[in-house]
Amino acid sequence: MGKEEQFDGQRLVRHVLCEIRGEVTQKEMSTRLGYRFNQWHKWESGQKVLMWADLMRIADTMGLPLTDAVCVLAGPAAAAGENGGFFMRDIFRKFGGYNLSQVQKKMRVSKTTMHRLVTAQQDVPVEFVFEFLTGFSSLLPYLVGVLAPQIQDPVFREEMARMRSQLRLESEFPWLSAIEAYLETAEYTQLKRHSDRAIATGLGLSMAEVRQGLSLLSENKTIERSGDKYVLNLKRIDLEADIVGSAKFARYWTEKALHRYSTADGVPLSRRGWSSRVFPVSETARDELRKLTQSFVGEMANILLQDGKREKSKVQVFLLHFFDHQEFKNRVES
Repeated sequence: MGKEEQFDGQRLVRHVLCEIRGEVTQKEMSTRLGYRFNQWHKWESGQKVLMWADLMRIADTMGLPLTDAVCVLAGPAAAAGENGGFFMRDIFRKFGGYNLSQVQKKMRVSKTTMHRLVTAQQDVPVEFVFEFLTGFSSLLPYLVGVLAPQIQDPVFREEMARMRSQLRLESEFPWLSAIEAYLETAEYTQLKRHSDRAIATGLGLSMAEVRQGLSLLSENKTIERSGDKYVLNLKRIDLEADIVGSAKFARYWTEKALHRYSTADGVPLSRRGWSSRVFPVSETARDELRKLTQSFVGEMANILLQDGKREKSKVQVFLLHFFDHQEFKNRVES
């Protein structure tokens, strides 16, 4: 079965609904939600499209923490309303990395529909959300896990297990992300054939690290050979919903950042870096700074979005540490 078939959004919606319903009849589920007796049957059979607002209502009735999950993935603004367009818009803003025309082609929609989606002007079908999230490896398993942790369909179980496996790989071997990014740079795509040494030289990794990385990524089907080179099957790795994995990932790259300053004058060889400050703040200023940080990350995502069609020549790592004194105070006291 091909990748598009594996992530048929409508089919996944039906499986999720079946899992949520459990042993309860379709008629009883319709009654619980205040709909006509056959409403649930129409959703589960695919006769009627399940909209995001419907899913939010179902989750609220069944006590599923969907609102909390949306807040984790897209932020409080998306969690505050039932309009699925806000969720799509804020995911899009937060993670970026897609050119609008690429998304339009991926989702098979018109320019008008795409515009409405990214400006949150309309609610969206749940199947559309599921298909959109296949580009973000951590997001779909996390969201579906909140709704249907024991989903039965073997195809979806296998694919989501692959996504979760990729997340584990990213946190245990953080330099894999650099290899993935490098495969999309002009430096690699312009090679006549694959070269482990070119990747090692380009990223400053050892040959052993490159070979191990390519082996792990191949085994997980994250990459595959196409002709004489590798291409990515799973392009987006985001550890947003995995705080432990995110911490491991950040620790590796933070240690790399420390090495940048191991020079005679204590300045990175690139002559670039972040200036750091520690300062007292009021509750108001802290909240304002947090909002500013979120806005900055969103603007960065927009820049990456606009970068979609340009030729890639660099692999860039971005780190942002921002915390209150209670965090390190509690760490010392424990």
